[in-house]
Amino acid sequence: MTESEWLACTEPAKMLEFLRGTGSDRKLRLFAIACARDTVHLVSNKILRQCFVIATRFADKQTAPVAALDHVKKALAEVRDWGGESINIWYAKNVIRAFASDDGMSAAERILYCFGYASSRRDKARLSPKQSDYCDYLKDIFGNPFRPVCIPPSWLTWQGGTVPQLADRFYKEWDLDHLSILADALEEAGCDQADLLDHLRGPGVHVRGCWVLDLLLGKE
Repeated sequence: MTESEWLACTEPAKMLEFLRGTGSDRKLRLFAIACARDTVHLVSNKILRQCFVIATRFADKQTAPVAALDHVKKALAEVRDWGGESINIWYAKNVIRAFASDDGMSAAERILYCFGYASSRRDKARLSPKQSDYCDYLKDIFGNPFRPVCIPPSWLTWQGGTVPQLADRFYKEWDLDHLSILADALEEAGCDQADLLDHLRGPGVHVRGCWVLDLLLGKE
């Protein structure tokens, strides 16, 4: 895949294949979570909701991996006993299976399979966002792999660490509606990288794992 193909891609499976072996486990898990985030509320099931929260904490290393995966796998065992073959039950089972995956790539691929199946069911297409949405999530999380950005220490130490402090606040509170404030601070600190500033100021999607916030906070 070339840079222009990455930027214009509308097929998330191709983007995932390009990331195989290079995308971090954390970022791949956060991609799977981003895909499921907007549809979890459509399935009225407490177990699924709990697994979503635990999977998010696990991906972001807020919960011990063994404990988190053990919880989700136990939930999956319980889900297997659910009766019926409705698309909602099938969907819940497969999202939990994705969250229980031992590696991030498997989680991401299972999520794509899950939503691909859901979108093929005309009566339940609401469970599946557009393919372009998945690509937007991948671009927000991984940025442009062909143009890695380096953060000079001077940006991080400007005015007593204002930039990383703002980034940490936005990340913890998940307040993504005011990222232009972070862009302004970066610019004052000396940032002249248009791609980085435009990403923070633009109308594009932002999900947990956003490449700019990760870069400023030293997350992989």
